[in-house]
Amino acid sequence: MEAAITVTPAQLPEVLLHVAVVRPVFLWGAPGIGKSSLVKAFAESLGLECVTMLGTQLAPEDLIGVPQIVDGRSRFAPPTSIARDEPYCLFLDELNASSAEVQKAFYSLILDRRIGEYELPHGSVVIGAGNRATDNALARPMASALLNRLVHVHLRASATDWIGWAGRAGIHPWVLDYLTNRPDHLWKTPPKTEASSFPAFVKTVRNAYGLEAILKDDAGWPSRPQDRDLLYFLAETFQARLVKELAKDKESGSAASKQLAYRGKALLVELAEISLEIAQIVIASDDDGKPVLPSWFLVEVARDLPRLVAGRS
Repeated sequence: MEAAITVTPAQLPEVLLHVAVVRPVFLWGAPGIGKSSLVKAFAESLGLECVTMLGTQLAPEDLIGVPQIVDGRSRFAPPTSIARDEPYCLFLDELNASSAEVQKAFYSLILDRRIGEYELPHGSVVIGAGNRATDNALARPMASALLNRLVHVHLRASATDWIGWAGRAGIHPWVLDYLTNRPDHLWKTPPKTEASSFPAFVKTVRNAYGLEAILKDDAGWPSRPQDRDLLYFLAETFQARLVKELAKDKESGSAASKQLAYRGKALLVELAEISLEIAQIVIASDDDGKPVLPSWFLVEVARDLPRLVAGRS
């Protein structure tokens, strides 16, 4: 299998410009990341029409065509959607979700750039795309003969790219502000504690109630039961602030970092009095069980707030 390249959506056009014009490319990416629109935009930039074929909606004969008798001999006539006289971009979407028979029908088109007696015009581009099995999307194994002839490009979500696009597309500024503060929420399956994060963010905007006021001691943690979603959101935002601004090494930390650590421990005490569970969100590890906050800060929390750490285990 060809070595994979990992890029953001903004980086993809340049990669395709150097690779797809000489080799067939396969794009891997989660559903909704923009594979189809990116390929169409790339084809347009080259002045090529983009012909999209959905592997999950095809039968082998839709590619190979039906047999015709010509001069006493049979030959297959490919469909007009493929058999074109001018170069074009052939986009085989959901290729790895198609049946094995349909994938076999694509072999000659991808490997030899031809079907039967028809050959793709010089200058044509072939790009396939599909979802990853890890995205809980339909994905079937592809034969090694097919995999090894494709250049594999993985698309990763980029908050910077998305926010740039969203600004041009007129997405609501509250959404932009939220993801600017929490870019890790752009592409993530939220656990229960994050399901209401955005409504909580909207509540802070509407009521001018934010983490800054709490850090400056101009306001306290919201304690009303109806503000529990807001408390979750503020706790997550508090953790993100600590991750960003606390020094990895206590001794090398700035005065501002040390002040934040001191204030942070005090706020953890106050938060734990309202909800021990939500306070534990601040010192929680990542999905792989690795601490996200500096070890020295966690040691101080364990020393000064043993109830908080003990309750987490």
